[in-house]
Amino acid sequence: MHCSAGIGRTGTIILIDVILRRLFSAKEIDMVDLFKTLRNQRASCIQVEGQFVFIILSVLDYIKIKMPKYKEKVNKFMEDFKTALIPSS
Repeated sequence: MHCSAGIGRTGTIILIDVILRRLFSAKEIDMVDLFKTLRNQRASCIQVEGQFVFIILSVLDYIKIKMPKYKEKVNKFMEDFKTALIPSS
């Protein structure tokens, strides 16, 4: 994965990878802390809100596929999350 500055799309993929590795090793996942750590290592990494939303939804999709026992909970969370992101008109 490459993007022109190495911080937007690349940072997005890196954070997804870090989260999944922590998930597999049963380590705590503190999204804010992971985001700050990545930002400290690479300034302006993950540039827009949409990239952060993509990270969350990608990890949840992965959990839903690879950990089917959580599928119902993930679906409920994703529904609530999307509702919160998209205000009703």
